[in-house]
Amino acid sequence: MKNLLIIALLVFSVHAFAQDSGTKKNEIGINVFSVVSSVGYEPWWYGANDLEVSYKFATGAMYKHHWNKNTLRVSLDYYYANEKYDKENSPFFLEESFLKLVNRTGYQYTFGNWRVKPYVAIDASFGFIRTSQKYEDGYLKFPPIIVEDVLFTYELGLSPVVGVQIQITPRLYATIEASAEVITYLQVQKGKLEGGGGANVLYNPVRLLSVNYHF
Repeated sequence: MKNLLIIALLVFSVHAFAQDSGTKKNEIGINVFSVVSSVGYEPWWYGANDLEVSYKFATGAMYKHHWNKNTLRVSLDYYYANEKYDKENSPFFLEESFLKLVNRTGYQYTFGNWRVKPYVAIDASFGFIRTSQKYEDGYLKFPPIIVEDVLFTYELGLSPVVGVQIQITPRLYATIEASAEVITYLQVQKGKLEGGGGANVLYNPVRLLSVNYHF
């Protein structure tokens, strides 16, 4: 009887430790803020391959599955910008817009099991970008007609990541991470290659500042 009690206590202790240590945990998060760079496939009229740093809010969501210190991570990033012009300042250009969606899948390793947890990760990504410009074409035309030029960009990337996760409550965390991103891209305009494509390196000093929930 005593041996059975000892075995039962051991089994219960192992089970409780496994539950508390988080050997299998899920995590969802919302990206609140980002400071990222992008290649100026922001439209070709801005100048090809110009690197620009931009500040974005509400930039996406993520899911993570943890197994001890190892993590599978999946995320979707969203960036959008739109600018309209008035006739006084821009007699021809009417509107410009930029939409970027990036799906990331990767592996993360977390150091330690403290309230402040540093980690490293590697992500593979696929991105879709749509840039457009509306303008009045009045050359030999009256009244002038409104024209919209649209450029599609498709990119593949690989990103080393460093980050820190800070525990606020037993289930609520804040996360901040930075990354570099090696990308190759292909551009298509009206069914034709626009400049073919290319490669570049992006530096994202704050790829995300997020709020995360563990369950």
